[in-house]
Amino acid sequence: MQEIGVDLVFIKRMAPIIEDKRLLKKIFTEEEIAYAESKANKSETYAGLFASKEATLKSLKRGLEACPLTDIEIVHRDGIPSIKLHNKIKEENEAQKCTFSLSIAHDGDYAIATVLASKL
Repeated sequence: MQEIGVDLVFIKRMAPIIEDKRLLKKIFTEEEIAYAESKANKSETYAGLFASKEATLKSLKRGLEACPLTDIEIVHRDGIPSIKLHNKIKEENEAQKCTFSLSIAHDGDYAIATVLASKL
């Protein structure tokens, strides 16, 4: 079975989150923060990461209450984004042998992410 999730984020919405370090750490992992801070356009990068987390939840037919957002981590290897789950949501999806495909794009004022979740 396959499920898709999509999320669109207005990039300027990220500014207050980036300034609030406590809130930033509730949404993003240390690795995600380090990745975004290394980019020229931090807001655009954070928006793409946030959209990816939301799209992941949508692909799993789950809401924000399903897990802390830091339990969904967006990692980049050789410039390619992928999803790494942690804790309870990881255990739930390992049992179903769930795999993910992720695509992130930015243009103008928006960032978008699409996630395809494939389950056995």
